[in-house]
Amino acid sequence: MLLTPKKSKFTKTFSNINTKSKLGTKKTIKFGNFVLISNQIGYITNFQLENLRKTLRKIFKKSGKIFFRIFPTTPITKKPNETRLGKGKGQLKYWTCIVKKNDIIFEISSPIKRLTIQTLKTIKFHLSFKTTLFSRNKRWIL
Repeated sequence: MLLTPKKSKFTKTFSNINTKSKLGTKKTIKFGNFVLISNQIGYITNFQLENLRKTLRKIFKKSGKIFFRIFPTTPITKKPNETRLGKGKGQLKYWTCIVKKNDIIFEISSPIKRLTIQTLKTIKFHLSFKTTLFSRNKRWIL
């Protein structure tokens, strides 16, 4: 089950990153004890999010809960190789989520602190942008 929007008004849109984020959105910790926050602007595809979800489920099983705070809503199109110019925009390839600076990617509530910190440190390296790890009491964790 890949993450795609159920219904969208336009399947082909202009893809640009707006660097200004709305105030109050995706900034406060609501559900979990540990949080992964982005330090840069970047993209996460629906394939990457599904991969993250599967690996986190495999590690935590029933001991922890995972709350994703982002969802892929931006379509990315691609024309096939060796096609001539013109004839419109390419077909829909995949969906992405534009992650802005200081956005919360996901939250984890787990009673096992050491396991949670260790898994979040390994997951940081699988993303294409820099992230930091925070705990519930706003403490930064290496």
